[in-house]
Amino acid sequence: MASSSSSSSPQWRIIERILCNACFEIHDRDRHVAKLLDCYHHMCLSCVENRILDGKIKCPFCTKITLCPSGSSEEIFTDEDRTRLVEQLFKMCHINAVPLIFCGNCKEGAVEVCRIRSHRVYSISEEFRMYLLKTELLRRAYEKESRADSVLFEALD
Repeated sequence: MASSSSSSSPQWRIIERILCNACFEIHDRDRHVAKLLDCYHHMCLSCVENRILDGKIKCPFCTKITLCPSGSSEEIFTDEDRTRLVEQLFKMCHINAVPLIFCGNCKEGAVEVCRIRSHRVYSISEEFRMYLLKTELLRRAYEKESRADSVLFEALD
């Protein structure tokens, strides 16, 4: 019973929309552009390209075939709405505040004062920043689900 409530909760529905259903990477405008198969399942560009065989893609979720006669992923519909959703979430959500420059002394984003005081400043890559964002997003969704599940279990007792 708890698993059905977690898969239909609002936070999991959002997570399902911003992640590739196959590799669980966050959709972006580069290698993880959201692609919509004929069966209406989503995968990122990278996963689509890895699955094209003889001008066809077999959906890993329902096994339906999507045709792409030229063998190019460009023939598969690009779902811009999913990419825009990711961009909007990161603009409005404070988890986007993961800095690219981090102060080892202050244990937070580096500011000019850190440089003046000769603190140890580190740069992180955009890829690692995206990993941290994804991890934080999933952690928050899990915590909300855990709280919701505990309320449900208390009600059952």
